[in-house]
Amino acid sequence: IIHTRETLTFVFEYVQTDLAQYMTQHPGGLHSHNVRIFMFQLLRALSYIHGRRILHRDLKPHNLLISYLGELKLADFGLARSKSIPAQNFSSEVVTLWYRPPDVLMGSIHYSTALDMWGAGCIFIEMLQGAPAFAGGSDELEQLQNIWTVLGVPSEDSWPGVSLLPNYRPGELTCRCPHYFSNSGAPRSVRGVRGAGLYKLFIHVNKLPVTRWQQFSN
Repeated sequence: IIHTRETLTFVFEYVQTDLAQYMTQHPGGLHSHNVRIFMFQLLRALSYIHGRRILHRDLKPHNLLISYLGELKLADFGLARSKSIPAQNFSSEVVTLWYRPPDVLMGSIHYSTALDMWGAGCIFIEMLQGAPAFAGGSDELEQLQNIWTVLGVPSEDSWPGVSLLPNYRPGELTCRCPHYFSNSGAPRSVRGVRGAGLYKLFIHVNKLPVTRWQQFSN
């Protein structure tokens, strides 16, 4: 930090690229080994900031910097906020639309670390299949449509309390039967795996135990 009477200058280390550019340079899905390395580092970074009661609130490939050594660095804390205990009310205008979780898309302002974990799961799928998990949404309703096309439209039976969310309007959504993520561009080791199943598993786990999984060893 360089501080003068007129200016305040922050000097950061130079990092060569970000995950979005890296995936563009390696189309069709990343090798499973690289996905494992990047996900471990992302989860470890989230564990660090969440342990200090900070929500990033804008996870996307452009905000994950990649060094020439393969180090992943979590960047752009412009939307980050400190989270309080008990939960605090926040704005629903957070996170780039394609990586925004459905409860926030439906107007929830009561959220915590799960907000970042949804984004991490979207990035996980994007690295595997070489394309965004829920791409194309231009507004909240269209983005919800993209999500429900894969995961199915929730009800009170599958998601208790969902009908209380401000913008829960299932009658405006046309798809009620879930499909699955495309794995056509995924690495050979994960082709044929149902991406929706992988994602549903991922979003129900805690980031600390996950980093100790055998898959993240070595």
